[in-house]
Amino acid sequence: MPINENGSIICPYCFKKFDDKDVIFRSNHSLTQYDIDNSSLSREEKEIRKLFLRFDDYNGDIMDFPTDLKIDKKLVEFWDKKGGADGYIHADPNWYKPHIDPNSDNFSKMTKPIGEDRFKRDVDGFIVRVRDIFENHVDGNMARLCPYCHNCLPLKDYGKYKPVFIGIVGSTSAGKTVYLNQLLQRFATLMNGSGYDMGTAALGGLGNIENGKPLPASTDTKIMRRPMAINMVKRNNPSESRTLVFYDIAGEQCVEDVDIHGAVRTDSLVAEYIKYCDGLLFLADPSQLPTLGVAQRKAEVDINDVVNRLNMLKSGTIKNVSNTPLAIVITKCDDSSPHAALSRLYEVVKEAASQAGKGFNREAFLPVNKAVKQIFEDEGKDVLFNVFNIHAFFAASALTCGVENRLSLHETEFVLDEENKAKYDRLKKFINTWNQRKVENRRYIEYAQVSEDKEHIGIGIRDNKGDFITFNVNQDICRKVQREKIEVRKKEVEITEEDLEKSVKAVIEKSNSGETITEIQVYPSWAPQNRENLTIEQVVNTGLLGYPKGNPVSVYIEAPIRWILWRMGIISEPRYISDLAEPVEPGVFEKLIPGRMAKYEKELSKWKEEVGNRAIKFLNCEDMD
Repeated sequence: MPINENGSIICPYCFKKFDDKDVIFRSNHSLTQYDIDNSSLSREEKEIRKLFLRFDDYNGDIMDFPTDLKIDKKLVEFWDKKGGADGYIHADPNWYKPHIDPNSDNFSKMTKPIGEDRFKRDVDGFIVRVRDIFENHVDGNMARLCPYCHNCLPLKDYGKYKPVFIGIVGSTSAGKTVYLNQLLQRFATLMNGSGYDMGTAALGGLGNIENGKPLPASTDTKIMRRPMAINMVKRNNPSESRTLVFYDIAGEQCVEDVDIHGAVRTDSLVAEYIKYCDGLLFLADPSQLPTLGVAQRKAEVDINDVVNRLNMLKSGTIKNVSNTPLAIVITKCDDSSPHAALSRLYEVVKEAASQAGKGFNREAFLPVNKAVKQIFEDEGKDVLFNVFNIHAFFAASALTCGVENRLSLHETEFVLDEENKAKYDRLKKFINTWNQRKVENRRYIEYAQVSEDKEHIGIGIRDNKGDFITFNVNQDICRKVQREKIEVRKKEVEITEEDLEKSVKAVIEKSNSGETITEIQVYPSWAPQNRENLTIEQVVNTGLLGYPKGNPVSVYIEAPIRWILWRMGIISEPRYISDLAEPVEPGVFEKLIPGRMAKYEKELSKWKEEVGNRAIKFLNCEDMD
């Protein structure tokens, strides 16, 4: 018998329920019309081959599909409604391959029998695969799709076990993708002693993190990553097994899912993810926390801003936000930091990591929780406490070796330090936003001021966050301003994309006081003293990659997940055992005494209430304060 119940598979995209017999399979083979027309097959054979025609990419109006193209309508409609349009292309590299639907009349034409029927099942009877007519064996993997939205299910046996949805969100540059990658790559080792055996993780196309190999790219704010998943199989009781499903969500996406009036866009994919999350990890970049003495820049999206949006996206839905465990994690906490406060915190984290045991270690967690909680209280981030009743504080490092930011120019790899990396990120983001605007919408100039040498003009441009970015533009723009006699700080100047890319130097405003940074510098890794200035054109056309400075070693990254699973009752250790004596039930004759039973029931009710209160204190570690 399959472990799952009928209709218990929950799609990690659209969250509709279905049975393993309803899953659609994606063929491992696809054909073009050219392949069919130029074959020496019979007419009947060609008709069968047409069932394996690949899908076409279509970016038009979904209400008016062209009749001459093979379109996956359910997939296109899903992403269009979620605001992603062609998001399926980024989410799934094999989206174009044809489908094999067990409920279609063409099912028998497209498949070969496997054993007694056309399905391959695992040892528990769960359907995991079919065999298309081109295959001679069934050893390889075959993608399984949701029958409602046609998105790819993350594991070959996804749906066999009850899912647990966990969202990972955070501020800009918090390292969510690297954190999640390291967590899932080493999950079996990290979760040792939990009472579960770990399966192979579906990493959504992410590879191993190694010395000398570029880190996975950070979460694109315009693209939704595929959910990543891993099975946790209970050794002695498979019915208690779970599938953890992780969502890598950019903080910007949470904010963008709330319109200017504060209303939540409930049709967005992010809103769906958050709505169904059973637990949340909020990752905070220490470089955005002045209390640690390491703040280098103002966050593009403030921590309080993201948490408020999480509350708005989750409240009023099928889940109660107050019952959703939230783990707040300061990332990049390791020896590579030159800041004393962060180094002191790392010593506390290392001590906690050395005491790993089965389940969740409360004693090791408590000092970390206190230290990080104090930091957030000093930062004034009390919204975290007000929004999520069940929360805990952590610090961790996914790498410990530090990261070097590199880009390639003139066939040479150049390095950006943290300060110049922050400038690069701001400028890159602005330019990308600018280039996406229509020409008529490129009138964001707040002031134009001629420099002292009268040869260049500093143009201040207000970006979509209300910050100013200043550019030194060329003489042509200067002459244009002078020719048209544009008054300083009163008139608007339109700068086209061409004008922007002709600019040589970027001046990025550091604060509202007008303090500016005049240049973005890079240097060869072997010669830090040989610095070069990046031009705007180089920023536009160059991608930045992060490299580990040594061999990556993770510290305490599993603790937040262990805590969430413990609070949900999935990890049973440690258990709360009450030492409060239960009231003794009256004997047969005592029950005859007037008021004796009423007194007992009152005492029993108080006992149960007190045991419940102590259990909550146990879970909140308040009994250890």
